[in-house]
Amino acid sequence: MTGGAGPAGDAGRLACRPLTAADYPRARAVVDDWFGHPVGLVMHRLFFDQLGPSGVWMEEPGGVPAGFLLGLVSESEPDLAYVHMHVVAPAWRGRGAGERLYAEFCARAHARGCRRVRALAAPDRTASRRFHERLGFTGRDAPGYLGPGADRTVYERGLPLDEGATPLASRRSGDRGTAGGQMSEPTPTPHDDRREHPRADVELPARVVADGEVVDAQSLNLSEGGILLAGSDFPSAGQVRIEIELAEMGWHALDAEVVRLDDRPGGTLAARFAEAATEGGRDAIRAFFASRLQEREH
Repeated sequence: MTGGAGPAGDAGRLACRPLTAADYPRARAVVDDWFGHPVGLVMHRLFFDQLGPSGVWMEEPGGVPAGFLLGLVSESEPDLAYVHMHVVAPAWRGRGAGERLYAEFCARAHARGCRRVRALAAPDRTASRRFHERLGFTGRDAPGYLGPGADRTVYERGLPLDEGATPLASRRSGDRGTAGGQMSEPTPTPHDDRREHPRADVELPARVVADGEVVDAQSLNLSEGGILLAGSDFPSAGQVRIEIELAEMGWHALDAEVVRLDDRPGGTLAARFAEAATEGGRDAIRAFFASRLQEREH
């Protein structure tokens, strides 16, 4: 399958619309080649026949298929949009097509009242992890999510998709979809919810940990939702662990997503704390601020 020629990042000229039942045979004709292996019932016809208005079909001006996304709005959680699968034609990988599919799906889901979007990927899908991190998703490990031995990483973030602070510099790699096909590495826009909580300027020893690398830092600004750190040689990872010494309360570790990074000497790193597996750290931060307030009152 070949696509139209054009410069990288020119997916804006592709036409996007809701899926229809008539798109199923067209998708079935190309999907195995796009993925490089049979996808089987992962691409079930019901996503076209019954859930088509939630999905996205993308094609070139001449009608050549360029990609599609299968998704839905949750019945059990009406504020949740769920991406089941998305795939991009080989000719359009690395040109923003994967981001375009997500943008179209999330915009429609948000208009229908969704406030969150979720997707799954196998833990070893490095390209998928990077793609979702660049879009501002936070991932959590879910062992046995689809049954014994079928571990998954659950990615989630708030909507709208374009809401967020200045992100990490865009870094592209191969475009692989949630079921194994390829997808683009777009410029991320993670939402910086540090600003949704009361913040305070506090100088506390801290460390940034990523992929076995540990970097010493100093907190500049702290809230229950996130932290601003000063330091040098910060890792470029989108997901990190922040370790911070809360005075007499000792060290606490919180998983975090990087939303802004100045990696020059003496630069800063802004990160929001993940919702999952960090309540102990959040509680410690609340207790730290409460103790500071009591000190001021006395």
